Amino acid sequence: MEGIPVALMEAMALGLPVVTTATGSITELVDDGCGRVVPQRSPELLAAADALRQLLATAGAAGQSTYGALLLKGAVAAASAGDAAAVRELMREADAVAAQTGDRNDYWFAFGPTNLAIHRVWLAVELDDPLDALAKAVQGDLDTLPAALAERKGSHLITVAWAQHLRRRDDDALRTLRRVRDIAPEQLLFT
Repeated sequence: MEGIPVALMEAMALGLPVVTTATGSITELVDDGCGRVVPQRSPELLAAADALRQLLATAGAAGQSTYGALLLKGAVAAASAGDAAAVRELMREADAVAAQTGDRNDYWFAFGPTNLAIHRVWLAVELDDPLDALAKAVQGDLDTLPAALAERKGSHLITVAWAQHLRRRDDDALRTLRRVRDIAPEQLLFT
């Protein structure tokens, strides 16, 4: 379904209650029987986030890493909605979690300082700031990611190439895309 987050559909398919904001086609899917749609920054949404924060805080490093990954997903959603203030707030909290967990790959979330750095570039592009994206572009740290996460490297470099293109640095963008071809060629087909 277009405009419906996969995680939301999966939670509902499992019969889990959901609390979400009215974004895209979500209001058509969620009703009082399966969850609640609340305004952004509403007391209900903040209470749900606080409950999740407390639950995951007691779940050890894997729980903290999961919470950090959820914060990162929230920042991506906020950037897609053009809410730069929410992006900064969510990333500030994600940074605090990443400082505690370091780079981890619990449940294939690949959460930690390296993944936050990679996402900062995408967030800047999404918020229409390619110059900031290029200033934040991750270079050498990409080599520290495990080979199994080649798609993350490729996806990041595609974002960098897009930022380069937006700044009219097309020769650099082409060189970056050639690097993607060497690292994760399938990303060029599906991104």
